[in-house]
Amino acid sequence: MHDIAIIGGGPVGLSVAVAAKLAGLDSLVLEASPEAVSRDPRVFALSYGSHLILKRWGVWEHLTDAQPIRVVHVSQRGRFGHTLLTAEELGIDALGYVVSYADIMHALRARIAVLGVDVISGARVATIQTEPEAAVVHFEQALAQRVLGARVVAQADGGANLFRETRSTERDYKQHALVAEVACERAASDHAYERFTGQGPIALLPLGGSHALIWTVPAGDAEGLLALEVGEFELALMQAYGERMGKMRLRGPRASFRLVLRYAHRIASDRHVLIGNAAQTLHPGAGQGFNIGLRDAFELSQSLADCAASGGDLLQALRRYRAARRFDRAGGTLFTDVLVRGFSNDDPVLAWGRSLGLFLLDASGAPKRFLMRRMIFGNPG
Repeated sequence: MHDIAIIGGGPVGLSVAVAAKLAGLDSLVLEASPEAVSRDPRVFALSYGSHLILKRWGVWEHLTDAQPIRVVHVSQRGRFGHTLLTAEELGIDALGYVVSYADIMHALRARIAVLGVDVISGARVATIQTEPEAAVVHFEQALAQRVLGARVVAQADGGANLFRETRSTERDYKQHALVAEVACERAASDHAYERFTGQGPIALLPLGGSHALIWTVPAGDAEGLLALEVGEFELALMQAYGERMGKMRLRGPRASFRLVLRYAHRIASDRHVLIGNAAQTLHPGAGQGFNIGLRDAFELSQSLADCAASGGDLLQALRRYRAARRFDRAGGTLFTDVLVRGFSNDDPVLAWGRSLGLFLLDASGAPKRFLMRRMIFGNPG
């Protein structure tokens, strides 16, 4: 009987496994992929708060290529007004760090190996059966049907498809994110750039000697942009972003992802809990998704460890966890959704208001620092 079984061997799932093991709990990971391959082209903008969490877990030492973000430049295409968010204003070395999906997975797997956490690869979970003393997970591996028991099951992947008792808010943004690596003529190596356009935000995140591109486009345009020749794609990107970055040169392959909002209203029931993307899938425009997922992992492991230390049933920990995560999850989701929808249009009145808002925020001092702290540490309950 395991203390916690984790469905999903992605970054949030492995994070829970690490945190639970460090808290003295017996954790097991069920991963659907038959082998440990990290071909995902995405990058993560880890907040300073996430960096502290990973450092506490002993994961950060394995992230040797993390690129610091010391300044975030926010603007909108063709309009006046911008704001600069700087680490210096908060008295910290960096607002966050950029890491590739492959690097974060490598770091977490290295820590998993040191801690001796069991991982079952090629495990496709079919059902989760809840009993009074445990949850029973039915899964298939190598064409064989298998069963295991755990006091708590945490679902990090797959949305709410195994958790039918919850309702969720869903929104299709009708957008895709184009991701690639680009060299920008005028981009500073420790600056991240967020530019809002009428079609959606364009983010440039420092990544080694270049920048990671996250370009939001209407869903109907994504396939055509991916099919463009390299020079045509670069020209389209420069036209969409504007001239501020100078010439942009594509480095490596391109990919796209559909953008949706999914927010589960009830994340814990009986012995089953949703975390990370299974609990909330967010637009990447505000860079909050993975950071909220890491805080999910941190809070869940703390709740489980505190409950175990007091001799209580781990079922009680899920109730505490659900209450503890309410404000951070709701606040981060609402902030991201309002930001993306409010800035992804060409309405001239709204555009004028956005410009004025960016101008006032840049000059505001205390309100700007408050916003930065919320973005890097979350919304406490």
